[in-house]
Amino acid sequence: MVGLGVAVVAVGGAAWAAIPNSANGRITACFTTGAATKTLRVIDAQAGQVCTASETTVSWPTDGLRWRGAWSATTAYATSDLVSFGRTGQVFVAVSASTGQRPANSGAWGVMAGGTGMTPTQIGALRWDRDPTRPATVSVGPALRNLAFDGSSLWVIVNGGSVTPTLSKVNPATNGFSATGIAGAGSTGLAFDGTDIWASNSASGKVSRINPSTNTVTATITVGTNPAGIASDGTSVWVANSGSNSVSKINPATNAVTATVTVGTTPEGVAFDGTSVWVTNSGSNSVSKINPTTNAVTATVAVGTLPRRVAFDGASVWVANSTSGTLSRINPTTNAVTAIVTVGTTPLGLAFDGANLWVANYGSDTVMEIDPVTNAVLATVPVGDGPNGIAFDGADIWISNDNSGTLSKLRP
Repeated sequence: MVGLGVAVVAVGGAAWAAIPNSANGRITACFTTGAATKTLRVIDAQAGQVCTASETTVSWPTDGLRWRGAWSATTAYATSDLVSFGRTGQVFVAVSASTGQRPANSGAWGVMAGGTGMTPTQIGALRWDRDPTRPATVSVGPALRNLAFDGSSLWVIVNGGSVTPTLSKVNPATNGFSATGIAGAGSTGLAFDGTDIWASNSASGKVSRINPSTNTVTATITVGTNPAGIASDGTSVWVANSGSNSVSKINPATNAVTATVTVGTTPEGVAFDGTSVWVTNSGSNSVSKINPTTNAVTATVAVGTLPRRVAFDGASVWVANSTSGTLSRINPTTNAVTAIVTVGTTPLGLAFDGANLWVANYGSDTVMEIDPVTNAVLATVPVGDGPNGIAFDGADIWISNDNSGTLSKLRP
């Protein structure tokens, strides 16, 4: 029990007569989860004693609980092992031996203390909205499109189907708005370059540069026809012009377009993998790989039907094929498709949370969590109507639900 920060409260009298329980050889106690000072109160379960509503019931065999630290997928755990799991550090106790069984979604584990206040089943289903400390959804407005996180606030395109779309700015800690109705915003693509928010406006053929501190547009740059996806490589901003079959390269120091690169038909999504820029060509069923120094297309990779969005997970490039209902996984060194993962209907938004990949299935009204190592679907979560954009804020996954005008916030 070293390291848990709990205090054992001794009990006396006749209670010791049935501790441990003579029927199963286990000791039962009640753990306080809400108080600043945690306590473990041993009870006589065999005599009918139970924990209060504010306590968590825990039990262990006479050889005690064993603290094993942070959960690992490769460690073999035995009954009564204790681990911490997830970004919230919730403590779980093993109720049976297992290896590779995640505490959040496996019957091999029971919740002990700390963390979110959710049950293991709720965490396993990634239903953050059932956490009693959080609201279920954030109502924003109609026709929500892409999302971006700037390190402190979440940005979402509102009324993306209009010629005069706006941006709303959400505080991810409170789920409240810090600004709404920001004018001059884009209707399709949205990205953060480490300093400013960049938004592409398909109707006007322009890109807006927005100061996230003042919420004002500081520059408007003309690019190609129907600009869509947008991304930064740390030096330049890249915009996919879906109506021009090209990509515009913008110098943020001058706000000037320094190069226009011809790619495939109807380019939409853009991502940077630390070395190259990747662009999905939805009309060509391919992805173009661009050298950001020479501005040359160095590879064209065939993927599924109607590829829309693209993301990088630190090792592989992932492409959402909307008509195919699949994800293509690409090795950025060999440019080979190494896996095809079946997901939901009309996959669009993609995001990586540092551990797993997330995809928004527009036609299925769900979000899926993908293990980027095994390519396995770890969870399928119902969200709002028409999930479109998706972003990670360092703690939670946010999804813009196009048709219901809401944001869903999931806790990984």
